[in-house]
Amino acid sequence: MTNAIEIRHVGKRFGDVRALRDVTMSVPRGTTFGFLGPNGAGKTTTLRGLMGLIRFDAGSSTVLGMDPWRERVPLHAKIGYLPSDMGMHPRMRGIDVLEHAADLTSGPDAASPLRATVLDALRLSDRDLRRPVRDYSKGMRQKVAITQALQHDPDLLLMDEPSEGLDPLVQHALYALLRDRAAAGRTVVFSSHTLSEVQALCEHVAFIRDGEIVAQGPLEELRQARSRVVRIVPRDPAQLDALGPGFVRVADDPAGNAVFHVAEEPDAIVAVLSRVQLHALLIEEPSLDDIFRSYYSGEAADGGLT
Repeated sequence: MTNAIEIRHVGKRFGDVRALRDVTMSVPRGTTFGFLGPNGAGKTTTLRGLMGLIRFDAGSSTVLGMDPWRERVPLHAKIGYLPSDMGMHPRMRGIDVLEHAADLTSGPDAASPLRATVLDALRLSDRDLRRPVRDYSKGMRQKVAITQALQHDPDLLLMDEPSEGLDPLVQHALYALLRDRAAAGRTVVFSSHTLSEVQALCEHVAFIRDGEIVAQGPLEELRQARSRVVRIVPRDPAQLDALGPGFVRVADDPAGNAVFHVAEEPDAIVAVLSRVQLHALLIEEPSLDDIFRSYYSGEAADGGLT
């Protein structure tokens, strides 16, 4: 199975600013792919390059087997793109935005079953769509932007922070829509500032930092490559000194548990802990948050993931 996206040694500069440095990344077809990194890491630049909105300075890339710069016009009919802040003329109505986007992609008319499904899931009524965009809240604008990306049932979705501005109920409806498209064989790529949604939705992830990919692959493989988190409450704190060098102590958590990072399988961890009398024990698989922090230590993961 060929990949939906192939990027090889791509670079991009804006004047003196080097936005992308030797980026190499693959996105398998039919998967949901999370693209993570702090502000200014290069996520939006990468997505815009894959859309053919900007031209990479170096390297090569293909999207659905096509060159995103030279073949961007026919390629756009196969892609649903959600920018981080979609421009809409304030006098246009929501339905006008959707019809204009459909015309640009040779997409469906207003009776499209998928459009209707998306509008229903996102709670966008016909009355809402008849109002001018200038009267919309940020959340309403985001709903219209999501609908225009999904309505023509594209082979590939490129979405820059799709849940931004949505209330929790609509966020979950969006997640269901994205899962449904992936189950139908479509490829979904999105950046996000919410680690929990990437962990809930994505089989594959990539981390970008300062314009460079620092890790990528199936999320489960990245988890297995990281240490497990072991939280314990010993009957005698002095016994913790006997755990050995494989148990790396980190700061205790707010509940008073002694927290360790351990690069061992659960049975080996339990074998060592059998020598210690415990009040409580919890062995956790590394979360996406743990993995992210391991690559971005020294940078604030909270609030810096947009």
